[in-house]
Amino acid sequence: MTVAVNFLRDSEKAGERSCANFAYAVQVAVLELREVRADVVALAVENAKLRHAMAVTLEHVSVMNTGQAGVAAMIINDALHHSETPATDSFLAEVRAQGVEMFANHKRLRQQGLRSRNARLSEEAAGMAADAEDFAAQLRQGASQ
Repeated sequence: MTVAVNFLRDSEKAGERSCANFAYAVQVAVLELREVRADVVALAVENAKLRHAMAVTLEHVSVMNTGQAGVAAMIINDALHHSETPATDSFLAEVRAQGVEMFANHKRLRQQGLRSRNARLSEEAAGMAADAEDFAAQLRQGASQ
């Protein structure tokens, strides 16, 4: 977003109207994507809560029960254990991976700050960052399988 704002400002200063319009359109698109992403996050959280509620219900109601409770338990059991949610699983894996990548970026910045002062700590920070990047890739790969 910052790049688009700077591009807009520079284009307006230079009198390049078409470039300024493009930069404004990019800003609008970024804002709309942020809204969509927030909606997707909310949906994924709701989905996870519903799956958790079904699992908790099954802890208290057995599929062996007779009557309506047993029927409800069978339906919940089937939905919980035999339905797949690849989009939700993939999205949640991506969110987790991004969090791990934030940690990796933090360690990379720490490594750069330590480089001239303490080589051992700098190497440790670099190692942690590399491990975190590998783990983020594993999270993404696990969701795609």
